[in-house]
Amino acid sequence: MKFSTPENPRLLAAIAALPQEAVVGGFVRDLDFSPVYTNRSTLFNRELAIAYQRGYFMPIQQRMLAMRDLILTQDPAILSDRIKALELDHLVVAQNTLSVPRVPEAFRGFFEKNLGVIEDIAARKGPSLIARLASRCTSGTFGDELLIDTACLLDQIAPR
Repeated sequence: MKFSTPENPRLLAAIAALPQEAVVGGFVRDLDFSPVYTNRSTLFNRELAIAYQRGYFMPIQQRMLAMRDLILTQDPAILSDRIKALELDHLVVAQNTLSVPRVPEAFRGFFEKNLGVIEDIAARKGPSLIARLASRCTSGTFGDELLIDTACLLDQIAPR
């Protein structure tokens, strides 16, 4: 195993000597080490990219995948699982998403290229479960958006 070390420790020492509130940035590999070695902010670096990917983006992406499943599914088990996994109390959904179950255009770039195929398969199965239950569980309508109570959704799909 090879460990990486800074090529220019003097640069990092100079950054460490800057005022605590100093923010440093640039296209220099040694800035990858700056937060650890200098205890100073860095605009971007490999270390921050990993933390961003693992700590922020990957969990957000998983939530978005769960939300995609939630709006497309006809399966009560999937709906229940995604609501519980997201710890979702209310779902906000555009009315046109109920009539044509698709991820809105502004969010499509976060998904794989096969999103359209996934949506087409879901559409061939008929209206989504959310579309079928929305009228019973909507707690408010705000223009084109519906505020849907997920406890009501879970109650509607609970085995009786």
